[in-house]
Amino acid sequence: MKTEKALDTFFLICPLGFEPLVLQELKSLQSWLIGSDMRPCSDPFHILEVRKGGIEIQTTTHVGFQLNHFVKSCVRILWRWKSKKISHVSELKTWLRGLRPLEITKSPIRLQIGSRKSRLQNEKMILRIFQEDWKNLTEVEGQALFVDVYDDQFTLSWDLTGEPLYKRGLTEFKGLAPLRENLAHLLLQELTQGATGPELQDSILVDPMMGSGTFLWESIGWNQANRTRKFSYENFVSVPGFLKTEWWKNLKRPYHSLFGEHLGLDQSSEMIKIAGQNNLSFPDAQVKLAQNDLLRPSHSFQSSKIVYLISNPPFGERISVKSIQELINQSLRQFSPTKALFLVPRGSMLDCENYRLDSTREFLHGGLEVKSLVFSRSR
Repeated sequence: MKTEKALDTFFLICPLGFEPLVLQELKSLQSWLIGSDMRPCSDPFHILEVRKGGIEIQTTTHVGFQLNHFVKSCVRILWRWKSKKISHVSELKTWLRGLRPLEITKSPIRLQIGSRKSRLQNEKMILRIFQEDWKNLTEVEGQALFVDVYDDQFTLSWDLTGEPLYKRGLTEFKGLAPLRENLAHLLLQELTQGATGPELQDSILVDPMMGSGTFLWESIGWNQANRTRKFSYENFVSVPGFLKTEWWKNLKRPYHSLFGEHLGLDQSSEMIKIAGQNNLSFPDAQVKLAQNDLLRPSHSFQSSKIVYLISNPPFGERISVKSIQELINQSLRQFSPTKALFLVPRGSMLDCENYRLDSTREFLHGGLEVKSLVFSRSR
């Protein structure tokens, strides 16, 4: 008789508004995961809910923990531990006395409490009640446990990730106002919607204002598993055994870049140097870095491949909206891409000759209100 596999619930936190792209990434990952039978994944994988800021799934711990190494678009992954409807302090105290956090981790625990639309609304009071029963709590470093209270429902979720997932551990050198790696990954997804893998492998990605090269490195390491950094799940008492083995750490899996070739340009020699340092993490990358001022171009561009262009131009206090329009126009003239994506201030109104606007997405980046604009060549 076949035994049903035990399933747990996990919540993947992602940037607001990008949930459909995260869902698309999740579905593409299943063939890359290892199942509880140590073979390519056949474990159940259910999408329970897509909500603002995240996706809730149900799967085995083998898959849920492992996702930290493969998901590129999210901020962190939570493991749903316990949940209960509670409306009175006495109920909360009784419930907490029955929980055994030391069975999960021996590390000090740092609570992150959020309460809304509940009778137990005071977060400081909730913390004091936890402190009465749990003696291994800390206010600084420690294993994070998210306490989410909504409509009297208490949900406790362990953070499996630790430092945010956009800290890949590969590109340590940054320029001014760097783009987070998970946003770069999502914007590359946005740019390439509708294109097939073989088409992209026969194309070149150009970033004419690359800074430290975040878009380039996300494309180059597109489906590369992250085994170069630590995750907080590694401090748990019980972890799927294979994730602790040398076999897992040394497992060589074929991976490929999103694009076949890459070209990164910047007017700053310092940015070229920084990007070159980051490039050392990708020894087999098909990438060329060169100095170029878009308004006084010195780089001669010629390619027989289809060109995709993506850029996060400097803006805010660094450059005016009028200058952004000029930089974008010059980018399109110099490289004549089939498709292009630009990240600009939310209030910008841009018009690009010979290009039609395909899509717009507004979101926050480091507290700034921005939007991405995707253009296709119309003639």
